[in-house]
Amino acid sequence: MKKPNKNLILLQIKENVKFRNNYSSLKKELFLKRKLSRANSKNYTYTNYPLPECLDILNKQGRALTLKAINGIKDHSNDTNRPYFDFSRVKVLTPMAMIYFKQLLEKHSELICRGRPSQNPIVTGMLSKLKIAKRLGINELESKHQLVEKWYFFSGENTDLGEQYDEIENVLIEKFGEDSETFDVINTAIGEAVINVVNHAYKDSDKYKKWYLFLWITSEKCNVVISDLGMTIPNSIPTKISDNILQRIFNIQSWGSLNDDVKIEIATQYQKTATKLPNRGKGFQDMKAVCDQVDGSVMMIHSKGGFWAKSTKKEEKFKKQNYKSIVDGTIISWLLPLDNSTLKVDQSTNFEK
Repeated sequence: MKKPNKNLILLQIKENVKFRNNYSSLKKELFLKRKLSRANSKNYTYTNYPLPECLDILNKQGRALTLKAINGIKDHSNDTNRPYFDFSRVKVLTPMAMIYFKQLLEKHSELICRGRPSQNPIVTGMLSKLKIAKRLGINELESKHQLVEKWYFFSGENTDLGEQYDEIENVLIEKFGEDSETFDVINTAIGEAVINVVNHAYKDSDKYKKWYLFLWITSEKCNVVISDLGMTIPNSIPTKISDNILQRIFNIQSWGSLNDDVKIEIATQYQKTATKLPNRGKGFQDMKAVCDQVDGSVMMIHSKGGFWAKSTKKEEKFKKQNYKSIVDGTIISWLLPLDNSTLKVDQSTNFEK
């Protein structure tokens, strides 16, 4: 039997010790990295967004605070910094602000958000019904108030309203009657608004292409709101109307000098069909017909920095305004008074106590 080489044995022992030391160091390094990673994952911060008493996008001062908070959802892609929505002072919610808030929360569903509840049970009840309270980690509260119970909402990505719309349609039938002109014109306007979103609001490359529809109806009022998070009217209308048409029809030289509210107004006046289908594509013409059918009604549009409204009230037939704060999409609302009363544009959509 060959005698073992002691030098080789000692060399092998040294190599084994070296390997064990290196392996131990590597394990320790990986352990420390994992520990640091876990520590960092818990070391997040919150950006506080105090919300105004009235969550609104029409009032100039309230709009700035409301949109700063809502648009903050888009600015927190970094997991270590999250939005905190403080509803403690909120007493009034408005449909156009809430539909925008809910839709942005859904689009950025991966974002962790937290919030502080309102002291007003109606506000907390509405946040609960819209699933916003749960999303923000706020204790839910069921409310039987009509401002909460009479809200219906659903969403979609195509022109097929589907079975979800049955509940809303049944509410409209119960209120107006299936053969009434008011029922027909509201249904037409809703359908046309959905078609406009599907055909024009989003780019083909957009991953998110949803629209949201809210209906609120009582014995005094019917409020329909539809929203999207697409290109906005001020950004999309110049692609449909050339400078030549702009000059010939509207006597305006170019789009460059126009504010967003003027672009929205032009969009409501442009009647060319985009779908090329019979009785389709009249867009805003059918939407505006809602206001023409019901005395005292108001149609409102928020898109980008522009606001435009149409009312059947003679002294306030049209209204438009341009804001610095931006709506990242388009929100359209119809308010129909059902008691033949006339309503001011700036008071038309509040959830009042």
